[in-house]
Amino acid sequence: MKELSLHPSGEFISDQIRNHGLHYELDLLTKIRFLVNYKCFIDIGANIGNHSHFFSFYGVHGYSFEPSNRNFQLLSKNVPKFITYRTALGDSESQIQLITFHIVTGK
Repeated sequence: MKELSLHPSGEFISDQIRNHGLHYELDLLTKIRFLVNYKCFIDIGANIGNHSHFFSFYGVHGYSFEPSNRNFQLLSKNVPKFITYRTALGDSESQIQLITFHIVTGK
């Protein structure tokens, strides 16, 4: 596995990847990889790109959406072959204030 750019210690997903040396939710990702015939992967709420990174390793192209600026910076580094968007997705167009917690962004 190509090393992922991670948040500092204290952020849950980054700590899991750092501690185990594997993609977060690897069992789930592996099942999806073998159960679904795909050519494109869409990652909504991509965080740092763990899932997108896993599929890009197998040559899949895709789109990743992440509204948090701190997460998006790492996402962009982790999946350079994906098209990334710093936005949230929903059923209507609006602007919101994004509130994050240290366990999510490593602040």
